[in-house]
Amino acid sequence: PAPPKVVVATPVVQTVTSYLEETGTTEAVGMVKIRARVRGFIDEIQFNTEDEVAAGDILYLIEKDTYEAAVAKAKADVATAQANYVNADLQYKAEVPLLESGGVSKEQLQQRKADVDVTLASLYAARAVLKEKEIDLGYCEVKTPIAGRVGKTLVKKGNLVDGTEGTHLTTVVNYDNIYANFYISERVLQEIRQNSPVRDEEGEIDKKSVKMYLAREIDGENYPFEGHLDYWDLAVEESTGTYAIRGIFPNANMDLIPGMTVRIRVPMKPIEDALLVPEASIGVDQTGRYVLVVDGEDVVKRKSVVLGPRFGSLQVINEGLSKSDRVVINGM
Repeated sequence: PAPPKVVVATPVVQTVTSYLEETGTTEAVGMVKIRARVRGFIDEIQFNTEDEVAAGDILYLIEKDTYEAAVAKAKADVATAQANYVNADLQYKAEVPLLESGGVSKEQLQQRKADVDVTLASLYAARAVLKEKEIDLGYCEVKTPIAGRVGKTLVKKGNLVDGTEGTHLTTVVNYDNIYANFYISERVLQEIRQNSPVRDEEGEIDKKSVKMYLAREIDGENYPFEGHLDYWDLAVEESTGTYAIRGIFPNANMDLIPGMTVRIRVPMKPIEDALLVPEASIGVDQTGRYVLVVDGEDVVKRKSVVLGPRFGSLQVINEGLSKSDRVVINGM
């Protein structure tokens, strides 16, 4: 029988950019658990679930009566301590001139000075107690330290909260930006560093110049979110030999939420004059990957190849193929 007909083509030659692709998880850039820091009953809840709140907004009001009374008493103690100090100081200053005339003894004057020091110390202590009581009163207004979206309340109005245990009241999450955490090998880290020529004044890599792209499960082959490198760990994890990496991505529309499993793509060094063949033309056997080529005498031969990154339906061939080879792409 006549030899079978096959379709052949020479490799596509073009410059391509390789990518590091890893799986990671998202993490909120700003998230805080709102906790009660004083004991008391919840008087008011001043938000609704999923409200947008600004930093410093009051979320809860805890009954103030006990703490206002404590502040009033502390102010009275400060006034008493102040009066005692002024009185002791006046007596000491009045008796200082009497020392030379023998009106008072040296020991008596030293006692007056000690009384001044004691009353001054009592004044400082009273002022410290007042400050503490004012802080406790301020904690009756439970505020959010960050802007973001507030979750549901975990404690209803009228319930008692215990500040000694730091009762968790609700959570505020800022979605404006979001982290993506993943792990790479030490070799890949060195590649990222070498492919980042932008340096700051101190010679350190400008992490913002290292672009990253992110995709959710529903995005398929697309990577619609663009961000940049934000952090890499200080040392390699010895047990796994991996490096922790974190990217940061704008999230104004809140399309990304904390805890999602995502794919991260990082552009690596461009490959000049890369050879690409259809992925379907690559075979595999016990000895590894190969392609079939047709030589000048129209004889099919097997060539072992080393694969590079994949680009759509095409596969980069790093080794084993030349740009003039006629590769069997159909009829294998």
